[in-house]
Amino acid sequence: MSGAKHIALDFTIGWSASEDDKYVVPLCNLSGPNGSCVKSLDLRYVCLKLHPNFCGIMNLKNLTLSMVSINRGDLQCLLLSCALLESLSIEFCSLSSLCIRQELSRLQYLRVNHYDLEMIELQAPNLTRFEFDDSVRQITLCVSLKLSEATFVSNWRVFEAYDYDLDHIFYEIPPALPHLHKLFLLLNVDQVLMFSNIQTSFKNLRHLNINLDIFFDPRDTSWVLGLVNLLELSPLLEELELHIDCGRFCHPDPSMLMAAQGPLLQHLRRVYISGFSDVLGLAKLALYILGNATVLERLVVDPVVRMKYDLPTDRFYPSTNFSSNKEFVLPPSPTTKENMFCFTEKRMFTKTHLEREEFRHIVTIL
Repeated sequence: MSGAKHIALDFTIGWSASEDDKYVVPLCNLSGPNGSCVKSLDLRYVCLKLHPNFCGIMNLKNLTLSMVSINRGDLQCLLLSCALLESLSIEFCSLSSLCIRQELSRLQYLRVNHYDLEMIELQAPNLTRFEFDDSVRQITLCVSLKLSEATFVSNWRVFEAYDYDLDHIFYEIPPALPHLHKLFLLLNVDQVLMFSNIQTSFKNLRHLNINLDIFFDPRDTSWVLGLVNLLELSPLLEELELHIDCGRFCHPDPSMLMAAQGPLLQHLRRVYISGFSDVLGLAKLALYILGNATVLERLVVDPVVRMKYDLPTDRFYPSTNFSSNKEFVLPPSPTTKENMFCFTEKRMFTKTHLEREEFRHIVTIL
């Protein structure tokens, strides 16, 4: 009756609360003409049970479900009855699958997080952005030919003793998302190594952004081989961003002067590495790129850690001005004590190994 366009109900009270304590949202009050004004609905820690006469929220475009109790049938009914739905975000909802074989013709953005799925199967021909994590087991988005941007977050990257049953994800991504132009990854160094065993290529990938957590000291430089293989499997890649959140107690690499070995990179033009330091393998990776990227125009090396360590929100650090049609704008200088930690030492290390005459017109050290 208020004519509200945006409705948010957040009753989050903590993980220990009983499921029976969740408020049952009367969605029937928004069904049909009664909810014709509602365009955005954000529900957190509630219960949804659809009435048999529920006929959809006719003008709903954005739907967020967080810690919501809803069965698979009601979720399917809800999504299919919202004909104008463009954005869907689901997190911490205990469902085993998200399989809807009818077409969601308007859906453009999908985010699935902390949601123990065996399978995602959607018919979403206009989907352009997809965000997911390592809870997903199988992805089927065969009609999403416009899907050009994907984000993958590993929530398990913080555990050193993690049993890396993550191979299925890295094998799934390329064939499931063949039209990707942009890929964002949040991983740790051991997970990057798993790319060494993948053979399927990202045939259309142009921009790769990896936020890399180094919680634990790499035992060797083998993780670099995974990244080298990933670059080889992206034959049209033009831009690479590698943002490192390096622990303070990583031991330096005593054999920094040798470049990693790998194939030529014939389309890579721009590379930006933040958080650069003497951690095992980083200098070898930079030297490999400088020696093998045949059309490289710019390599920006930044000793400052730009990643934001924020596990609940998984905030990526992208360089928004790192593109071909404008000059690179220098990020602000470090101001906090944390970012200033060993900054001078890291910068001197960077200059010692990368500030060479043959790289003078390509390398920029911040």
